[in-house]
Amino acid sequence: MKYDLPTSDLETLRRQRNVRGKEYIKVTSILMLSRGLSVEIVSDSLGIDISTVYCYWNSYKSLGLDPFLENRHKGYWGMLSSHQLSLPDSYRLIKMSVKLVSRLVDSYLTK
Repeated sequence: MKYDLPTSDLETLRRQRNVRGKEYIKVTSILMLSRGLSVEIVSDSLGIDISTVYCYWNSYKSLGLDPFLENRHKGYWGMLSSHQLSLPDSYRLIKMSVKLVSRLVDSYLTK
């Protein structure tokens, strides 16, 4: 597959390489593909899955450069309510209390 980019997009992507983290990987993967490197080499070099490289390329081609560079990613919060999200903290406190009580009972019984 041929990964050709317009010159203006190449220049913009090269300027964007100063970004960090995931954005750097997105930009660099597109630049590497445009240089003729295979998807497998890009994947191995950046430590990402092959499907992620394809996803980045398809996003770039379908959205265009500016929307591709925007970080619209929102983390997944799941379908839990705020009450359910607070339960792990409550569970941790109950577990700590049970351990404390069990130690107290154990020390009382061993006397």
